[in-house]
Amino acid sequence: MAIEFRNAFLGFNKDDVLNYVHKKDSDLKQMSVELGAKISALEEKLDSLQKEHEFTLKTVAALSMENDGLKAIAKEYEEKSAELELLSTSIGKLYLMSKSTAKTMVDNAEENSELASKQTMLHIENISDTQDSLKEIAQSILAASQSFVEKLDTLNGSLEAAKAKVRENNEEAIHISEEFAELYSKLG
Repeated sequence: MAIEFRNAFLGFNKDDVLNYVHKKDSDLKQMSVELGAKISALEEKLDSLQKEHEFTLKTVAALSMENDGLKAIAKEYEEKSAELELLSTSIGKLYLMSKSTAKTMVDNAEENSELASKQTMLHIENISDTQDSLKEIAQSILAASQSFVEKLDTLNGSLEAAKAKVRENNEEAIHISEEFAELYSKLG
């Protein structure tokens, strides 16, 4: 931008030069105030984002601890499942033994049919009770497994959301830092 000053005796018109200098000084002061306000706003936003980032990191740590707790619960369920498997095997053997005993009793039924009939009914009731118990155990295991899977899915979703938020905060912090550096370089 070309600036023209009126000619005066021995150089330029003093008033034109002084007016130009005062206008530039006023413009620079206004620009300095505007940039200072913008820097303050960006510093506040950066501080807010840093606090949010710290909160997100704490949330991720808490979720990680909760995940560890759920892993311990999963291990406990696995141990209980192994115990139930052993119990199931024992019950199967008991069932087979009951069946064998029932067959033996039927073979001896000709000798004492009334006694064999009573004992067979008793074994059938035991087998029925055992089957009912097995069904209840199976339903309990199924319900516990479904609950555990739902908790793991919820935890995974929370971790994904926290991870996305941390990335977003980091990108915004980098952007603000770049803006701040640009503004700072304009002032310098």
